[in-house]
Amino acid sequence: MTRVHRISEETINSLATGGGGEAVVGELRAVQWSKHRLLVLAVVREAARARHPHAEMAARAFTALSQLEASAPRSVERVLGYPSVGGWMWRQLGSSTPMDPGLLGTLALAAAVNAGLACQVDLPIHGTSLMLPSLGLAVLPANIRGTVTASVRPDSGGGAILTIAPKETEPVTIHLKAGQDAPGWQALRDMSLSTEFTLTIDDLDPFRWPKTESARSRLPAEVHDRWTATVTAAWDLIVAAHPGLAAEIMAAVRVVVPLKTPAQGLKSATAREVFGTIAMSEPPDPLTVAATFAHELQHAKLTALLDLVQLTVAPHHDLYYAPWRDDPRPVYGLLQGTYAFLGLTSFWRRQRLIEPISEQARAHTEFARWREAAYAATASLLDGKGLTPAGRDFVSVIRSTLEEWLTEPVPAAALNQARAAAIRHRREWRARNPAYA
Repeated sequence: MTRVHRISEETINSLATGGGGEAVVGELRAVQWSKHRLLVLAVVREAARARHPHAEMAARAFTALSQLEASAPRSVERVLGYPSVGGWMWRQLGSSTPMDPGLLGTLALAAAVNAGLACQVDLPIHGTSLMLPSLGLAVLPANIRGTVTASVRPDSGGGAILTIAPKETEPVTIHLKAGQDAPGWQALRDMSLSTEFTLTIDDLDPFRWPKTESARSRLPAEVHDRWTATVTAAWDLIVAAHPGLAAEIMAAVRVVVPLKTPAQGLKSATAREVFGTIAMSEPPDPLTVAATFAHELQHAKLTALLDLVQLTVAPHHDLYYAPWRDDPRPVYGLLQGTYAFLGLTSFWRRQRLIEPISEQARAHTEFARWREAAYAATASLLDGKGLTPAGRDFVSVIRSTLEEWLTEPVPAAALNQARAAAIRHRREWRARNPAYA
């Protein structure tokens, strides 16, 4: 179920320019999916080592997945590669209160539904819901408890039928429809951005985001529609003006997790545990979505790369000034931010040339602000002692890319505004962090 992954120096250098391309990003995604497989196997083995009462149930679920993979490998890959599966497995292995490992059977059920096949597993039921990763949430009667036999089979309407058979009560049957709610079923809903690309809005899975308290719960239909309209317009913009970015997003991103609205501004993030997810609060306009995707994609790419090559020294306790943060940052955080703002600079570098005249000032200012900020950050990284030799090579390529962009002309007003913002940020940062001033 897994394979060995290697990455060449040429590929690393390609990523360091800010891009990499669809094929390279696809390989990074494949690494993450292999990692998910290994994490699932680690959960099975840990359950056996700990002599969990449902260790054998977890092992049988893994066997069911392996059998499904023989006949429907893409369906198993689609489910195991779903971002929240990574979040679940990391929580399972690192938490003092992990989920019941017997619930791994839901992965087999979800893969079978995706493949249009039948599958039967034993599951422990805790509470009144059962999440099928990548599909949706089954809502169960309160009287169903303990170990049940759960099965799925395709129905004639293109969906599936889920049957939950407890030992002491009557079976419960739920009709599963992709993207559509039904009695006892809350479906994950997709945003069809084009004929070639679909993103899932995940507002259901308990492991959709590591900080569950910041994630929004189920979106009302009208809010979901509003998200879809804004993100679709953003995607049209990206495809038309940033085809390279579009190809990389299609290769890496699968899920959008809505976050609660902050007191001011927009909040967005990616997380190591859920590769393929961009989390963000509701965006005000398509251009903001497009810029956010450009920024967060970089975080995802670098996080995946760091599973293959060590770029920072550990341990390293020095803290650094980041021109986009209010707090001092460790070397890892500064490297992540530098790479993300390299991507954002690249976005505005192109976007400033196509914006309407009335909007060009902002785009020029954003380009000027972040090219200088990221360039300054590369100096801090290279002057410090927190990078490995590979990390120094990586940051040197970033710096060379930004040096080229620094030669590109920007209107004087935009340049002055960008530099004034940089000076103001540094002054306020020093006042806020006098120990590092």
